[in-house]
Amino acid sequence: MRRISTAGALTVVLAAGAGPGAGVTLHAQLPSQSPLAPAAPPETAPPVPHASSDASGAWIDDVLYVHAGDRPPASRGGAGAASAALYLLSLADASWTTVWTGAPLRGAVLVSDGDDLYRVGGAEVSGARRIRPDLERWDPAGQRWVGLTPMPSGRTDHAAVVVGRELWVIGGWAPSAGAEGSGRGRRPPPVPAGDWRDDVLVADLDADPVAWTVVETASLRLHSLDAAVHTDAIWVAGGMTPRGPGLEVHRLDPRTRTLAPAPAPPVRGRARGVGLGLASAGGSLYASELNQLFRLDADGRAWQALAYEIEPERANHALVGGPGVLHIVGGAAHGRTHAVVDRVETASLRPSDVADAPRRAESAAGDGPPLAGARRWPGFRGPAFGHSQARDLPLTWSDEEGVAWRHALGGYGQSSPVVWDGVVFVTAIDGPLRETQIVEAVDAETGVLRWRHTLASSRPVEVTNFVAKGAPTPRVDAERVYYLFESGDLGALSHDGEPVWSRSLKADYGAIEGYGLGSSLAGNDEALFVLAAHDGPSYLLAVDPATGETRWKADRPPTSSWTTPTIVPRSGGELVVVSVDGAVEAYDTGSGERVWWIDGLSGNRLPSPVIAGERIVVPSMDSGSNLALPIDHRGRVRNEQVIWRGRSAAASMSSPVVTGGSVWFTNSRGVVRSLELDSGRSRWAVRLPSPAWATAIVNGNRVYLFGIDGAASVFAADATEPIELARNTLTVADRLYGVAAVDGAFFVRTGRELIRIGRGRAAGH
Repeated sequence: MRRISTAGALTVVLAAGAGPGAGVTLHAQLPSQSPLAPAAPPETAPPVPHASSDASGAWIDDVLYVHAGDRPPASRGGAGAASAALYLLSLADASWTTVWTGAPLRGAVLVSDGDDLYRVGGAEVSGARRIRPDLERWDPAGQRWVGLTPMPSGRTDHAAVVVGRELWVIGGWAPSAGAEGSGRGRRPPPVPAGDWRDDVLVADLDADPVAWTVVETASLRLHSLDAAVHTDAIWVAGGMTPRGPGLEVHRLDPRTRTLAPAPAPPVRGRARGVGLGLASAGGSLYASELNQLFRLDADGRAWQALAYEIEPERANHALVGGPGVLHIVGGAAHGRTHAVVDRVETASLRPSDVADAPRRAESAAGDGPPLAGARRWPGFRGPAFGHSQARDLPLTWSDEEGVAWRHALGGYGQSSPVVWDGVVFVTAIDGPLRETQIVEAVDAETGVLRWRHTLASSRPVEVTNFVAKGAPTPRVDAERVYYLFESGDLGALSHDGEPVWSRSLKADYGAIEGYGLGSSLAGNDEALFVLAAHDGPSYLLAVDPATGETRWKADRPPTSSWTTPTIVPRSGGELVVVSVDGAVEAYDTGSGERVWWIDGLSGNRLPSPVIAGERIVVPSMDSGSNLALPIDHRGRVRNEQVIWRGRSAAASMSSPVVTGGSVWFTNSRGVVRSLELDSGRSRWAVRLPSPAWATAIVNGNRVYLFGIDGAASVFAADATEPIELARNTLTVADRLYGVAAVDGAFFVRTGRELIRIGRGRAAGH
């Protein structure tokens, strides 16, 4: 249960790799978030003292108050129970002051009349979970809440505002035990009719005692909503409707006491209006959702997306408007509840340049050169940094048409599939402690399991949203299949699934700390390259692919990262480049000598670099650390030697791809931005139907972008504007992590499934 501006928990699982030992290979056919979550950017205001799953805020003069309804204990293992808290912060303060703590109360709303604070409603977290009708005023002298006349009926997850000397309470619900207990699925069930609080209440704050009236001319069935006063009206937006999650916006006239429909902001997030934030500041009305910020135009007829990214993205944050400033407080995503606070000066906000892509016929992409064909996808990002020469890749597909087969995997994984001459190889983990590590070989034409190799993990860890789960993508060549798991288990199998060699990096070089290893395997004709970047002893390793023996080892500072080494050709011999949070370094592939490096970066911990001619483009979640560097260099790369910094772009899980004279970046919001390869300047930006973690695939004149929820957009590769050739949907039960492409087909990997899109035949056909 949450009101729109609270910090609720949104669990998002994240992507990455796989393990050691001789293990067990089965040749018979068998029956068919997050540690990687981006780190928060530097806060523009101090974080609240504790992350909370429920927050609400209000201003008095230049002081911001935040009520956290369900503050956790100071430590997971420590004594103490959850509690509610009231914090205050003036604009000049360097930290928050805790002025009160008490029993937890979720879904309560904090409002102000300019002089006093009021707390309205809510649900007790412990015990019988009583829904409270309370109206309380904060007594700063006594440091306590003083009870006033309660509402006619209790409610939670409602909205409340003060207009003049009247307190308005709108919507909410009083969830019954049945409704609460059944709401744990992907889509909450309809709210029982008796649980709604569809009346609008008004309290006269000047009356003694405070008097409540029910507005007979307005009724609204909506919870998980928010409200704000703008242009002499109450704007209401949310949330959870009788039909389920959905975005409704209404304008409530306090003089006539009537409701009218109002325009809705063009939100693109998966929350669909649940947890939307609404606030008035600097004479304008603002709305926020997950990671987007919108402003209502002067006529009150349309919303404008703003060029501000809420990072890290987080659902059900509190949006609090003040004197020319917005505060975005808390929220939760990727299995983590945040204490981060964004302070945004409204005068600094400008319209977003992200456009909606026009749909065009395929001919808009041009004919292009003929493709050579491809039967192999040997590793992460394929043979050429996301580029594929595969012929006859499908343009359109759906659940009903274009899906050749689906194969249920023996466990869960976040790695991408690899393909070699008609066989798809994929890794996974299984068990509550990730104790079983799996490599599967699947027939590319039929989806039939050829063999499954299992091995015990050398580092069992409880499976949560804060650990990698089968994250590193394997690698395959003409002789062997190579695997790596986050446990540090590394090995090779024959194409028939027989063990060739195996080793434990934990046993060889020390414990694997933190979330585990997330980097995928890279290689050339001479060596296999392993980046062990974690909270413990870290290094880059060159391994003999035939024996597994170490050829050289370059020690590195302990830093967690999930980027993959990039093999870079140059005149003086190949380099292997690693991008690890804070630095980019290039090593000689034969000797392990560090050839050049640049430091002072941030956010370059998830997406991997891409080669573009004589330069290497380094992506980052921090737009200031996106840059293009020269490949041929020795020693430290000085600032004046950086070719460009792409400050208009950011990358998240998906690594960039290059098409012609541009490089494509995809950020955590699912915004794709095309940058000029020569200058780093933005050409255009467009929003995908969902965020994408799989790296895009470039195929001739098309760019395929696969969203985490199965939606896939196909764009013209080198158009001067975003031209969407097709948009496809695929029903998936888990997040989509990676894609491989060969002649006539894509192989899509979700958490527990491998899917062939395109030509093929299911077993038995």
